[in-house]
Amino acid sequence: MKALKLGQSVHPQIAQALQELADAISKVMGQASEVSTSVPGLTLYRNTVPTAPNPCTYVPSLLLIPQGKKRVDLGKQSYVFGGSTFLLTSIDIPIISRVWAASVERSDTVHRSSCGLMSAKSPNHSLSDSF
Repeated sequence: MKALKLGQSVHPQIAQALQELADAISKVMGQASEVSTSVPGLTLYRNTVPTAPNPCTYVPSLLLIPQGKKRVDLGKQSYVFGGSTFLLTSIDIPIISRVWAASVERSDTVHRSSCGLMSAKSPNHSLSDSF
């Protein structure tokens, strides 16, 4: 996984696009913390505070975090992503996940698209049609 190094900044156009995505997700979600959308496999999440470590399994999916940060522990390796970095899994992965950075003003918003579910349920629906 490649991420920005501490002190590197995100390109202004990328930062603007991420803010627009976070705003659109917030508008769809209202006050909810989780929303399943009409797009097969697409779920939206929001947290306003960091969370405790949560052991779980990530299924094949793409996780975009336009606002906030998430930490994922895979064995002895830890990954912190959000903003201009994302997580793409192609197999089931047992991990420990937690919201690393979130606040009421800048909640952690997550766009999760379950890749396997989309292709299995909608073989004629391409991933690019979802965005």
